Amino acid sequence: MNMDNESKQVFEKMAQLQDEKAKLVVQSKYLVNVKEYLDKNYGLDELIVPSSMGVDDPMLNDLTKDLMKLYTDRTEMAQYSKEKNPSLQAIDLKIAATKTALIENIKSAINSNSIAVKDINSRIDQISSKISELPETQRVLFGIERKFKLTDAIYTYLLQKRSEAQITQASTLPDNEILDKAMSEGISPVYPKQD
Repeated sequence: MNMDNESKQVFEKMAQLQDEKAKLVVQSKYLVNVKEYLDKNYGLDELIVPSSMGVDDPMLNDLTKDLMKLYTDRTEMAQYSKEKNPSLQAIDLKIAATKTALIENIKSAINSNSIAVKDINSRIDQISSKISELPETQRVLFGIERKFKLTDAIYTYLLQKRSEAQITQASTLPDNEILDKAMSEGISPVYPKQD
């Protein structure tokens, strides 16, 4: 029995579990931030689609896209109608329902992530007991390598997700924006001329 190969397999499994845990923790933090954002804000200026942050829940992604579309539709309609317009009120009701469904989905995803993290923690504890049985020099060496690889993997993962999020956010911003509102110079309109 080769002790080096056995210890290498144990540490590789540990590194794999810690990578999974890091991704779940990042996803949970993102989901908590999205939930807080939805609770506090009315618009979706800064919201990033969950798929760009590594959250692969199709329902969550669809609800987020639907909510963003509803806000866009409401903004367009609000420019040409008053607040009591039935169409605008219908969109507000759809926004409220979609927002509620999205928040419930986010809570469910956060709970499932916390359950997965607890499971990974228990497996990490089992592997840690195996690691404590290995010779000290191998533990120290593999511990240093593991920390380096874990830090490097998390940093690379976060850089990738940040760039994806920036691309997604840039794609949701409008191409045009109003700098100043138009002001009328005269008292009467230019067209149509009244005789």
